[in-house]
Amino acid sequence: MSRTKVDAERLRVAPRRMDRGDLLVVAERADEIVPNAKLGALVRGLVKLEDLGQGRHGAAPLLE
Repeated sequence: MSRTKVDAERLRVAPRRMDRGDLLVVAERADEIVPNAKLGALVRGLVKLEDLGQGRHGAAPLLE
């Protein structure tokens, strides 16, 4: 892997050109790299943070 310095402005534009599959890969990698304390800030406004609380794993029962 090369150690090329990434231009932050260009990086902000790059996701707009990616397909959905590549965006999902980026999201999975971010989940692995970003500290848990920062994950809420990463997804705030995009997902319901209350649904991401610890202890709720998997899909909710159908009756909920």
